[in-house]
Amino acid sequence: MKPWWQVVVPHRDIKEGKFDESIFAADLGDVVNMRAPSDYLDPEIFFKKTYFTAKLKMLLKDILLRITGKESKGSVVQLTTPFGGGKTHSLLCLYHLFKNKEKIRNLPLIKGLLKECGLSEVPEAKVCVFVGIQQDVLKGRSPWSEIFYQLGVYEEYKEYDRKYSPGKEALLKLFQEKGPVLILMDEIVEYALRASIESEEFKEAFTSFFHQLTVTVPSTKNSSLVVALP
Repeated sequence: MKPWWQVVVPHRDIKEGKFDESIFAADLGDVVNMRAPSDYLDPEIFFKKTYFTAKLKMLLKDILLRITGKESKGSVVQLTTPFGGGKTHSLLCLYHLFKNKEKIRNLPLIKGLLKECGLSEVPEAKVCVFVGIQQDVLKGRSPWSEIFYQLGVYEEYKEYDRKYSPGKEALLKLFQEKGPVLILMDEIVEYALRASIESEEFKEAFTSFFHQLTVTVPSTKNSSLVVALP
C-alpha cells in the first residue's frame, strides 16, 4: 500500500510546514468586506485549493440551473452540517462562482460544471450576502434592509427598516424586477438569538421575514436562497 502522501499530494504550505491553522475557519463576511486571507479572498486560489466533493458539485450545478430558470429544486437550499462541515465553504464557492466569474471562467472545474449544465458561461445574478455574526442587531440594518441595500433599492423600501418586515408581494415584485437574485445567508441562528434579546417586536419581524423569504423565492423564476444552519 502506498503512503497517503503519494496518493494525495499536500499543498506546498503543508509540505513546508507553513500552514497557518488560524485561517482554517472560513468567514464569508470577511471575504465580502475584502479583509480575508488570500486563500479565501482570491477566487482562483480558493477554487484551486478546494476539494470538490460530489455533493458540493451538485450544489453548484443546482444553483447554476436555478439561476438560468431551468430548474426549480435550487430555489431554497438549507446547508445543515455540524461545525466544520463545510457550510461556509459552500457559500463561498457560490459567492465566487457568481461574483467573480470572470476570474475563474477558465478553470477546468468551472468549464466542466458548465458543460454538465449545458451552459457556455456562468449566468448573471445579483448576489446578496447576510452574515449574522457581523451584523449589529441594535444599530445595524435588518436582514431585509440589508438585502434592499445590496440590491440598490434601500430608499424605496426604508419604511420597512426595522419594525416591519415586507410581505410576499413586496418581495416577489422586488425579485422579479432585480432578478436573478442569489441570497446567501450564514450564521442566521446566531443573529436570531440576538434579535430575540433586542425586543419582542423585532424578533417577530425577523421571524416573519424569514418565513416570507422562504415562501417567496420558490415563486420566482430564477432566484435562489441558500442558508447555512447548525
